[in-house]
Amino acid sequence: MNKQNIIIEKDWQNAYRWQFQAYPFFTSVYVSASTRKIDSKYGVIWNDTIHDFNDGNVIIFKQSGTMLKVGQRIIRETLVGDTEYLRDLIKLQYELEQAIDVCRIARKKNTKMLGKWWDVTELALFHTTNLLFCFDYPFDNFLMKLSKNHPDDFHFLINKINDNQPSFMTEAGIYLSNLNQNNKNFDLVFTKFIKKFSWLQNTYCGPSLLTVAWLKKYLHNLKIEITSSKNKKLKIKPSRNYSNLIKLARTAAIVRDKKKELLLLAVDLMDEWLKDICRQNRFSYKCLRWLTVDEIKNLIFSNQTSYLIAAAKYEKNSRRLGLMFSPGYIDVSKKTWEKVVLLNNNSNKEILCGVSASPGMYTGKINVVLNAQAGMKNFKPGDILVTSMTRPEFLPLMSRAGAFITEEGGISCHAAIVAREMKKPCIIGIKNATKILKTGDTVQVDAKSGVVTKIK
Repeated sequence: MNKQNIIIEKDWQNAYRWQFQAYPFFTSVYVSASTRKIDSKYGVIWNDTIHDFNDGNVIIFKQSGTMLKVGQRIIRETLVGDTEYLRDLIKLQYELEQAIDVCRIARKKNTKMLGKWWDVTELALFHTTNLLFCFDYPFDNFLMKLSKNHPDDFHFLINKINDNQPSFMTEAGIYLSNLNQNNKNFDLVFTKFIKKFSWLQNTYCGPSLLTVAWLKKYLHNLKIEITSSKNKKLKIKPSRNYSNLIKLARTAAIVRDKKKELLLLAVDLMDEWLKDICRQNRFSYKCLRWLTVDEIKNLIFSNQTSYLIAAAKYEKNSRRLGLMFSPGYIDVSKKTWEKVVLLNNNSNKEILCGVSASPGMYTGKINVVLNAQAGMKNFKPGDILVTSMTRPEFLPLMSRAGAFITEEGGISCHAAIVAREMKKPCIIGIKNATKILKTGDTVQVDAKSGVVTKIK
């Protein structure tokens, strides 16, 4: 818990950046990734990851050097026929599916204890962190270059990769639409939907209770055309054989989706355990959510009361700055954080480049939204939605938006899927988009080339 200064050097420049709603407790599943390495030559340890938890939101920077090198190696090997990394991902997919099954059983039993569900969840998600992201983001860089140097190859790849199994979010939408068509009583629709997808709105901030009013609104705004038809075949002959890379990208998309599903299922279980601990020991829930599972266990079982004092401080300031390190986040100074931010400040850019996730051209005003519910009030029809990453609660905004821009990458991410189904322009993987672009800015979105240009 003591403050530790980290060396600020060139490795922190061009770091990977994430921003989303979160408290430290619900990110506990990833902490092991900072000190433990998986049994794979492609594993990447996350001990160079700095976090700013601030009033229910988090900004994360991770040094990109090692991840980029490993990812580039994976792509090179896959293109020449080496499928070792693909085999590792398939094993990871199976591990995630097993953990999902264990969590479903624990949820049915309404368990309030840490047990097998926690062990398999923590293990599977730390494995995912070590293994998946070293391909995810370098692959976005690969696609970005390919879209400029070999556009036909890029569109061929995108088309083939998207011809994949539906995500759990798409499955939830299909299930809800079918329920509504087959039942006139919406209370029955609600009961059946909740039984299967009560966890759909959970976040790294904790559980989100679904209500009848919310589900009706969600259904009303569910304007995505649900279809099981395959993508149209493109009459493009690529310049090289991409078959193994396509298999890899499809598997990575499935693994990413399973990772999200597992986390959202586990959030309810984690929350019940935390609330039970607070009831038994008369602790403040709002304070303890600033600690990780391991830190709380140290507080409870080893009587390390320093964690309780620290939690009260974090809650009072509504902020925790830390470098990810088991069993939690080692405190870092505000000065250290600001240095990392400064090294990654690209706020003066007039032209931004990302990955095209859904083609099209659109000119309009930017509306930066980090919290979907709060952002609804001032979001006008035709605004360009700019956010870190989208989730189901963003659907009402996405229905109004003229185009989407996200910081998160992955051509099978939620924003990319929704954009293609809504036939709206979408560019993903623009680093620091929520910082560089300001609400009210007028920009041109060229989602065929993956370029956003500010218009003065």
